This record gives sequence, structure tokens and C-alpha cells, in this order.
Amino acid sequence: MALIFAIISTLALLALTLLFKVYPFKAQKLPPGPIGFPIIGSLHLLGKLPHRDFHILSQKYGPIMHIRLGLVPTIIVSSPKAAELFLRTHDLKTKDFVDVMLELMNFQEETYQIDRSAIKAIVLDVLTAAKETSATAIGWGMSELIKHPHTMKKLQEELEKEIGLDKIVEESDLERLEYLKMVVKEIFRLYPPAPLLLPHEALQDCIVDGFHIPKKSRIIINAWAIGRDPNSRIDPHKFDPERFIGSQVDVKGRDFQLIPFGSGRRGCPGMQLGLTLVQFVLAQLVHCFDWTLPNGMSASEFDRTEVLSLTCL
Repeated sequence: MALIFAIISTLALLALTLLFKVYPFKAQKLPPGPIGFPIIGSLHLLGKLPHRDFHILSQKYGPIMHIRLGLVPTIIVSSPKAAELFLRTHDLKTKDFVDVMLELMNFQEETYQIDRSAIKAIVLDVLTAAKETSATAIGWGMSELIKHPHTMKKLQEELEKEIGLDKIVEESDLERLEYLKMVVKEIFRLYPPAPLLLPHEALQDCIVDGFHIPKKSRIIINAWAIGRDPNSRIDPHKFDPERFIGSQVDVKGRDFQLIPFGSGRRGCPGMQLGLTLVQFVLAQLVHCFDWTLPNGMSASEFDRTEVLSLTCL
């Protein structure tokens, strides 16, 4: 009994020590967020689709939310305005991924070495990843077009008018297909290739929107929630490409209402390849074929259950 008590006391002391180390008691105003447990933090609040769970929590705590994932203090960003503050206004270090790797060549260690060949291989892997995320976006896009035949019909009419029926779509045709661009924007708004963008880290203590962001905090941008921000658009959960009529918003990271590929120097380097692939493949599929649900299946019976997955290259 005494041994069990000693073990529990030791673990409790260790947890408190780590907690004090992660959260030094200072009169600082952290962003609001759930109160977690020792060691695990708020991991118990996350399920199989963490981007959805973060979205639900942000509706309670706000677009800049503080949460502890294990022992890691994390800031979840869930609105266009907040994303701009973190990715543009307070982005102090402007070096991109390749710059960082080139710097590593000057700090060689015996256990870790990097050369130009390794850098080229890593960049190739990053660019190749655009194919996998593009396939995911195309799958979601086709499911929405099949579910909304009137939208598919409008897209087919544009393709027939601009391309004709006696030739296939070529990459050079994409620039003048305005309705296709709106469809692809809406696909990326609802189904960003990475619902949670790759984490950033606060390199020093800073104040963002009146909140203290501790050094070493992990910053996660919830692109899935930003695309569904009710303050930025009407009926955000509805698939409606025509919401982009007359809009200058694009997916290239300049407009924080729509950042499926991230923004700035740390945005996805395969963005242009991925965007072109999605536009090109969707145009070819819709131009060459008529798509319907099989055997009289209704749209409500169409199983589009979302699952979380990772791709390793």
C-alpha cells in the first residue's frame, strides 16, 4: 500500500513539475480554451476528425483558442482575421523551407548531414504530394457535382460553349473557364486538402489580438473551419459555386477567407500543380461523360462519410 502511495505521489509531483514548466505562473492573458488534465491536456476532447472537434470548441471559446495537447501548449486559429494575424502580421521569420535546408548545410553534424541531393529529393517529395491531395479534392468535387446535377449541367454547358464537342479540354483552355474556377474554389473551401495546416511554432513570446502567445507554442490553422466561417459567407455549409461570382478571392493564400494551401512563404509549394490538376481532371471528366447515381439511388443515400488519413511519401 505504501509503495502504491509513493508511486502515485511521485507521478503527481512529476505532473505538477511539468505543468509549471509548460505554464509558468505569470500575469499573462492567454487565449480562452478548455482546462485540460495533467499530462494528457485536452486530448480526450478530440475524436477521429480533430478539425471538426476544434471547430466545435472554437464556437465556444473563440477564433483564437488555447488548448494543451499532451504537454504541448497549442493555439488553434479558426477565422480569416485571426489567420491573417498569425500568418502575415506576426510572421517574423520570412525564410522558406528551402532556405532553412540550405542553412543546415553549413551546420553539419556527424549524426545528421544534408547535401544538395537530399534537398532536391525532399523538394521532389513535397511537389509529388500535390498529386495525392489533388485526388482527394477531385473525389469530393465529383461527389458534389453528382449530388448537384444542376451545377454539373452548368459546368458542361460552359465546356461545350468554350471548348466544343469535337475536341478534348487542354491545359491552355483552363484560363477562360470561369465557372470551372468557381466550382474548384467551392470544392477547396469545403474540402481543403489538409483540414489542419502544418503547425507553426512561436519563436518568442508575443501578443496577438490582445492575447499572450507563449514561446514554443504550436500554432495550428484550421483551414476547414475558416472555409465554413459564418461571418465570411452566407450558408457556409452549402455547396454553391455561384457565391464566387464577381469575387476576387482565390485559393493562392492572398485572401485569408480561403487558404486550402496555406499562405506566405510557408504555403504549399505544390499549390499550382495541385490546382491545375484538379481543374484539368474535373474539366475532362465532366466534358467527356454524363454522371448520375446508379440504379435510381437518391442523393440522400449517397454515402460520403469523411475519414481522416495520412499519406507518407
